[in-house]
Amino acid sequence: MHGEIDLAALSGTYALLVADDSMAPRFAKGDRLIADPQAQFESGKYYVVQAADKRTWAKRVIKDNGRYMLMPESAASEVIFLGESEVAFLHRIRMNELV
Repeated sequence: MHGEIDLAALSGTYALLVADDSMAPRFAKGDRLIADPQAQFESGKYYVVQAADKRTWAKRVIKDNGRYMLMPESAASEVIFLGESEVAFLHRIRMNELV
């Protein structure tokens, strides 16, 4: 998932469609993700992450020493590193549907 949509103002649960296969096999293009903006952060879980510059991803996120590591599912993709000040929000992915 990537794009320039400002989701920071959302306060309730919402759904998004995955735009590509960069997180396959966990999330495939066209999957619907249900995200919860109110969920407490828990390292190692899946999140919709929006950077301060509006880039957006659906990734497994690990927090280590004040920075976030956005983990790829594919060996062909690289880990994305973001500092705390670079992250606009992390919304926990609660479930996905293959509809």
